[in-house]
Amino acid sequence: MTPSPRLTMSSRLTGALWGVIVAGAGAMGIAVYSGYTLDLGLWGIGALAAMGLWLVASALVNGIGSRTHRADASEPSTTQAAHDAADAVGVQTHS
Repeated sequence: MTPSPRLTMSSRLTGALWGVIVAGAGAMGIAVYSGYTLDLGLWGIGALAAMGLWLVASALVNGIGSRTHRADASEPSTTQAAHDAADAVGVQTHS
């Protein structure tokens, strides 16, 4: 049995965002049905601001993660190093 791949940071943040959205909608539903009056315009503005901040934070986290992956990807692979060494000696490789 092969292990499942790890989730990326952005997919974990996206899952957490959906959890917050669903929990917020549930809390608002409970408040409304309990008799409280809510200013939906104000709640909407607050929700948009919170999701915008979350979007910026997840983009920053994802950018930091991809920067470390790019640093690893800049190193030549062992296959490329072997081809370069063979070219230096004058051996032809088939690739």
